[in-house]
Amino acid sequence: MEDYVQALLSEISAWQPWLSAQAVRTVYLGGGTPSWLPPHLLEKILSTLRAHARWQPIEITLEANPEDITRQNLHFWQALGINRLSLGVQSFSDDILHLLGRKASASRTKKAIEEIKQADWANWSVDVIFAVPGQTIQGLEAELRYLSEVVQVPHISLYGLTIEPRTVLYKKYRRRQFEGIDDEIYAEMYLFIHDFLASYGYEHYEISNWAKPGVYGQHNLGYWEGRPYIGLGPSAHSYIFPYRWWNRPDLKFYVSQLGSVQGARQVEGELIMPEMATLEWFILHFRLSREIPWAVMPLPQKSFSQFRALAETWAERGWVRLFAEGMQLLPLGWLWLDTLLAEVFDLLTYAA
Repeated sequence: MEDYVQALLSEISAWQPWLSAQAVRTVYLGGGTPSWLPPHLLEKILSTLRAHARWQPIEITLEANPEDITRQNLHFWQALGINRLSLGVQSFSDDILHLLGRKASASRTKKAIEEIKQADWANWSVDVIFAVPGQTIQGLEAELRYLSEVVQVPHISLYGLTIEPRTVLYKKYRRRQFEGIDDEIYAEMYLFIHDFLASYGYEHYEISNWAKPGVYGQHNLGYWEGRPYIGLGPSAHSYIFPYRWWNRPDLKFYVSQLGSVQGARQVEGELIMPEMATLEWFILHFRLSREIPWAVMPLPQKSFSQFRALAETWAERGWVRLFAEGMQLLPLGWLWLDTLLAEVFDLLTYAA
């Protein structure tokens, strides 16, 4: 951990010219498990950022596992200036947690949530997975009722389970230790989540995120709105239009290169061409529930009438809502998002 953090501090220092050129408004510590870091190392990271950046954060988020939530840690993180937690809950079922390979138990997770509430955190979020083999609508409803009615958590992220190749879960699936969830059940759960959380005042502001008014995740909104960002650490991606680049996903390489001569960093990257930039604009904006004005869509004039015709078709299917000035994605449309984007891609390709 010491070696990793030292390399990270070197990378922060190398970025000082950019970090000090404009205000740093949000910071996100994660993925991985930054809550494992000893307090003195976490303090080094944040103090180095403050020293090398125009430091004006409105939101500093720390990802945390339930087993790392203690009263002492919570107060220390607050004292550091961390003002938002993202808690990896995943499930309140011990069977599902075991299937997913999570260390925490349901009882430990609930204890962590009580600790957060008692420490008076105003802004925090939980991650929950749905469409897990063995999960039922009734079980999902019980978890959501606990979070929305009993806990009243400000922000909830819900992700449908994806079984990625080369993971332990994938190996279990290949050995037929469990059956996958079919698309109809996935869709039923997703629409149920939308309706249930809406009844408790949560706004479905992004395809996988629900929040009470005023507590949207500001850092992730920056990604979806296409704002520039700097990623620090192995695998981290950065974006300043028209460039995107990323560090190699190799911890040992990262530590060794940052411990050597300054300027010896090796990254991979790409120049974002105009056609890809336009498609990415739609990929990102279609994730949000807010109305998208026709006037801001980056479409050539000859494609606009064709796009309006597409949108009319989507509206007939219940995927979007149309307004005089624009359109809005609906939950059913998010379930068909790949199809919508494929049709936009075809339109852009034809226009080119």
